[in-house]
Amino acid sequence: MATTSATTHLGPRLNLSQVARTWELLVLLTMREVKLRYQGTALGFLWTLAKPLLLALVLSFALSRVLRVDVGDVPYALFLLSALFPWGWFQASVQFSAASFSNNAPLLKKVYFPRFVLPLSTVTNQLFQFVFSIPILLLLLVAWGYYPGLQWLIGIPILIAIQLLMLAGVVLLVSSFNVFLDRKSVV
Repeated sequence: MATTSATTHLGPRLNLSQVARTWELLVLLTMREVKLRYQGTALGFLWTLAKPLLLALVLSFALSRVLRVDVGDVPYALFLLSALFPWGWFQASVQFSAASFSNNAPLLKKVYFPRFVLPLSTVTNQLFQFVFSIPILLLLLVAWGYYPGLQWLIGIPILIAIQLLMLAGVVLLVSSFNVFLDRKSVV
């Protein structure tokens, strides 16, 4: 007669000390990426804000004046920036994390750590830059006479969390596929 245990285990147990170490590693890798990104640049973080602002200026002129695309009473630059900042986070996260495994091949060969931290550090680096772009958008809103309400305080963190979770999945998928497509760099 076979006996079964009263408690069944349906997956790996959550080890809180390992989660804390992984979180610490994610923070350290994110800080490393932020430092490396702005090392040797004259304007540093201002380039991150200047790129979407200049793109919005060009697109605003091209789409509203030349093509005459109508967006209602909202200034076209605000309309564009409200989409360009989140898109910049998404685009840069996917672009830079695609090669995160191959770029860190020596580190992967020397030390054991959870591999998923490498692409996620790119996402959190870009999140850091996105969060600092939100005050620019808020200042422009106020300058054009639009005042964000309480729904912004609730909505923006929820939208950031949704995009963060979506990006985590996309980035892990893209960086994993890149290992198989760009195998020479890792092996």
